[in-house]
Amino acid sequence: MIIVISVGPAGEATLSIDQPDDCGAFHLEARGVDRHAVGALLARVGAGSLAGDNAFIEPATVERLAAGSVGADWEARFAGMLAYAEEKGWIDASGAVQAHVEWT
Repeated sequence: MIIVISVGPAGEATLSIDQPDDCGAFHLEARGVDRHAVGALLARVGAGSLAGDNAFIEPATVERLAAGSVGADWEARFAGMLAYAEEKGWIDASGAVQAHVEWT
C-alpha cells in the first residue's frame, strides 16, 4: 500500500492510495509537495500526522481510501498487517500506523 499525497488540479494537496490490495508494504509518497503541505493535509482531513521522516496514518483512513478497490479477504490481511506493525512498534499511542515518507 502506498499512501499518496500529491498536487491536485487546482494546485492543492490531495490524498489517495496506490496498490491498496498490497498489505505487504506500507509507506507514504509525497509527490511534488513539501513537508508543510503533507503535515497540513494529514491534520486537516484527520488522516494522521507527520513526525520527522515518518507519517502516522490512521487505519480508518486507509480503510476509506481502499474501499471498493480491494479483494474480499483484504480486511483480514490488513488486520494482519496492523498486528505485525504493532509487534514491531510501528503503531503509536493513538493507533496510527507508522509509514516512512518518500519525497519525490
